[in-house]
Amino acid sequence: FPILLLARISWMNESFKTAYGLGAASANAALELKRKGLQYPRLEKTGIAIHHLWMAAFSCGFGKFGLAKSLGIYFTATCSCGLLLALVFGLGHNGMATYDAVSRPDFWKLQVTTT
Repeated sequence: FPILLLARISWMNESFKTAYGLGAASANAALELKRKGLQYPRLEKTGIAIHHLWMAAFSCGFGKFGLAKSLGIYFTATCSCGLLLALVFGLGHNGMATYDAVSRPDFWKLQVTTT
């Protein structure tokens, strides 16, 4: 269960790498990204940059805190966010219906029964 605290760090890393074209998590993800691309590439880059700038400014107390306290605040905020996101996804998706590729329903029924 504590591993979920670090999930947010991994998600941020993969988001950054994907938006800025620095690699993909897997070969399959790389093929999908090459085939489809990002829907809003500039918006994703801008959003990620704003998030990291805000977190850096907030974590260092807008210049008031030292390095140790800043890193503590940053990792506390990031890991708390990861835990809360994981709990929401876990509770929301636990016990949902699963389908194999052959008996998969149409799009609308799939959306209603699995999300």
